[in-house]
Amino acid sequence: MADSAEAITLHFASPELLRNNRTRVSKSYTDSIDNIVTDVLKNQLGSSQDLNIGPTSGIRKIVSPNVHPYTLVNMLKKEAV
Repeated sequence: MADSAEAITLHFASPELLRNNRTRVSKSYTDSIDNIVTDVLKNQLGSSQDLNIGPTSGIRKIVSPNVHPYTLVNMLKKEAV
């Protein structure tokens, strides 16, 4: 008698990830990076999650080049101090 096994792979995605793939941010900002990220995640992406974003120093002037919200956040994280 041969044993048969079946492998099942499940893929999960949060509602924010699904919205991120459908949303583009095209907006100019003049603010601190933490405030820009908060606006992108709360207002542009519509996230209802509690955010834990630390304060950043300085004011950044940026024009978002019509990118996905998470792409913009990743661009800004490299410059955050």
